[in-house]
Amino acid sequence: NLGNLISPLFNTLSWTVMNPTQSYVTISGPDNGQFSIRSLQGQFINLGQIIEYQQLIDLSFLSPGVYIINIQSNNHVENHRIIKL
Repeated sequence: NLGNLISPLFNTLSWTVMNPTQSYVTISGPDNGQFSIRSLQGQFINLGQIIEYQQLIDLSFLSPGVYIINIQSNNHVENHRIIKL
Protein backbone atom coordinates (compact mmCIF):
# COMPACT_ATOMS: atom_id res chain seq x y z
CA ASN A 1 0.00 0.00 0.00
CA LEU A 2 1.55 3.29 -1.14
CA GLY A 3 -0.14 5.22 1.69
CA ASN A 4 1.72 3.16 4.28
CA LEU A 5 5.03 3.95 2.62
CA ILE A 6 4.43 7.69 2.42
CA SER A 7 2.74 8.41 5.76
CA PRO A 8 5.89 8.06 7.94
CA LEU A 9 7.44 10.95 6.01
CA PHE A 10 4.66 13.24 7.15
CA ASN A 11 4.71 12.06 10.76
CA THR A 12 8.38 12.73 11.51
CA LEU A 13 9.14 15.16 14.31
CA SER A 14 11.93 17.64 14.12
CA TRP A 15 13.51 19.54 16.99
CA THR A 16 15.58 22.70 16.73
CA VAL A 17 18.58 23.29 18.99
CA MET A 18 19.95 26.84 18.79
CA ASN A 19 23.78 26.72 18.62
CA PRO A 20 26.47 27.71 19.50
CA THR A 21 26.02 29.15 22.98
CA GLN A 22 27.99 30.76 25.78
CA SER A 23 25.37 30.27 28.47
CA TYR A 24 21.86 29.21 27.39
CA VAL A 25 20.54 26.94 24.66
CA THR A 26 16.94 26.91 23.43
CA ILE A 27 15.33 23.74 22.15
CA SER A 28 11.98 23.88 20.42
CA GLY A 29 9.85 21.43 18.55
CA PRO A 30 6.43 20.07 17.73
CA ASP A 31 5.60 18.52 21.10
CA ASN A 32 6.33 18.35 24.82
CA GLY A 33 8.98 15.86 25.86
CA GLN A 34 12.12 15.35 27.86
CA PHE A 35 15.81 15.86 27.27
CA SER A 36 19.13 14.65 28.61
CA ILE A 37 22.56 16.14 28.01
CA ARG A 38 25.80 14.14 28.02
CA SER A 39 29.43 14.84 27.29
CA LEU A 40 31.03 13.20 24.26
CA GLN A 41 32.54 10.71 26.74
CA GLY A 42 29.02 9.73 27.86
CA GLN A 43 29.05 11.51 31.23
CA PHE A 44 25.53 12.52 32.32
CA ILE A 45 25.19 16.29 32.77
CA ASN A 46 21.55 17.35 32.87
CA LEU A 47 17.97 16.06 32.56
CA GLY A 48 14.74 18.00 32.18
CA GLN A 49 11.29 18.43 30.69
CA ILE A 50 10.27 20.31 27.55
CA ILE A 51 7.01 22.13 28.26
CA GLU A 52 4.98 24.22 25.84
CA TYR A 53 7.11 22.95 22.94
CA GLN A 54 10.17 24.96 24.00
CA GLN A 55 12.77 24.93 26.76
CA LEU A 56 15.59 27.30 27.72
CA ILE A 57 18.48 25.38 29.29
CA ASP A 58 21.24 27.01 31.35
CA LEU A 59 24.65 25.67 30.31
CA SER A 60 26.74 28.46 31.83
CA PHE A 61 28.30 26.04 34.32
CA LEU A 62 29.77 23.84 31.55
CA SER A 63 33.29 24.09 30.19
CA PRO A 64 33.61 25.01 26.49
CA GLY A 65 33.24 21.95 24.28
CA VAL A 66 30.79 19.77 22.41
CA TYR A 67 27.90 17.99 24.13
CA ILE A 68 25.05 15.73 22.98
CA ILE A 69 21.41 16.43 23.77
CA ASN A 70 18.96 13.54 23.50
CA ILE A 71 15.33 14.62 22.99
CA GLN A 72 12.41 12.21 23.44
CA SER A 73 8.75 12.85 22.69
CA ASN A 74 5.84 10.76 21.42
CA ASN A 75 7.97 7.64 20.96
CA HIS A 76 10.41 9.69 18.85
CA VAL A 77 14.08 10.19 19.72
CA GLU A 78 16.54 12.71 18.29
CA ASN A 79 20.16 13.50 19.14
CA HIS A 80 21.70 16.91 18.49
CA ARG A 81 25.11 18.42 19.08
CA ILE A 82 25.48 21.42 21.40
CA ILE A 83 28.53 23.63 20.99
CA LYS A 84 29.43 25.50 24.18
CA LEU A 85 31.79 28.43 23.60
